[in-house]
Amino acid sequence: MEENLFKTSLSKNETALFFAGKGEYYCRNREDYSHAYVTHMTGWVANYIGNDLSKLNIVIKELSEFLNDNACKPTLLFSINMNLLGLSRLLKDRPHAVESIDKKLFEKFLSVAFNYYTSLPPDSTNRKIQEKIIASINENGFNELSKTMSKALMRYSCQSASPLKMDHNYN
Repeated sequence: MEENLFKTSLSKNETALFFAGKGEYYCRNREDYSHAYVTHMTGWVANYIGNDLSKLNIVIKELSEFLNDNACKPTLLFSINMNLLGLSRLLKDRPHAVESIDKKLFEKFLSVAFNYYTSLPPDSTNRKIQEKIIASINENGFNELSKTMSKALMRYSCQSASPLKMDHNYN
């Protein structure tokens, strides 16, 4: 039986590599050959959680640390957006899962997400891309996260957006 990659990343203290899709955690997307972030979240992470929704707290804690450790790094915006989109899809399939997340941990997660997005330099925010990601996350029912991201995006509403220098292009 194949080892769960998320569980492996936890045991090796390599969740940042898992979320970034680096090294042994890289899995090529068949469509555009980039890392399959959303599939990692809806596959490995969902299988790790299984029926034990309390494990979602571990996922949220690790994802918060990944966001916090990468504040002010706009080159990781694609990776972070895709992980958050993947998390929203995972939660869409488990509509009551958010209720099982420790409230203080969830508040911290939302605060860290807000801080990440507001830490980006104004000239590196591509509003159109962010609006698409926010809309997708909202459609998946993760309203708290989409509202947090929208509030952070409002900071740039009066400024012109320029293309973001990332490790991947959005289509």
